[in-house]
Amino acid sequence: MYTKAQQIKFLTLTPQRAQRYLEVSLRFWLAGIILSLINGLAKASRLANRARALAAPPRTGERIGGEAERKAALDAVVKDRKAVRYQLVIDSLDVWLPATGLGIVNVNDGVAGILGCVL
Repeated sequence: MYTKAQQIKFLTLTPQRAQRYLEVSLRFWLAGIILSLINGLAKASRLANRARALAAPPRTGERIGGEAERKAALDAVVKDRKAVRYQLVIDSLDVWLPATGLGIVNVNDGVAGILGCVL
């Protein structure tokens, strides 16, 4: 935000301070994406376990409406799993942008542009 404010001449920052703000913001962006990836993997694991439990054969003595409720719950879990997978793909593509800005990896500007457009 500070670097954008400097670019439009709203704030006047020294080049060293502007670079420092940019680096800090990229670190926070990268940390947020990594934490989102970790959360997504944990959520995907929980949803896979839940789907496996719902797909298991029904227990004897289960009430008549139980099968319909299980089917509805399984459909909801499948929908949630698709959303989690989609977010994991987005995060796995997005992680390259701040990592390149910090110099951790070296992604070509064209590839970075394509990744930005995909997201």
